[in-house]
Amino acid sequence: SPVVVISAMGKMTNALEELHLARFKHENFREALAKIKSFHEIICLELFGSQEQIPAQVAESIDQLEDAAHSAPTRLF
Repeated sequence: SPVVVISAMGKMTNALEELHLARFKHENFREALAKIKSFHEIICLELFGSQEQIPAQVAESIDQLEDAAHSAPTRLF
């Protein structure tokens, strides 16, 4: 599944590239994935005062990214 970055902050595009490059090299990508997830949780904490109030769309996007990261990489990078 292609991932399209509409807007990025905090070097998120670089973090996504790091994640997918690790996948293509068959390296451990979990650290890159954790960094992306943590970044978004911190932003939600700053915006909403609680990580428990992560908007459904943000949580769903992170879940989709995690699912995609665990799937076999393709040449569409």
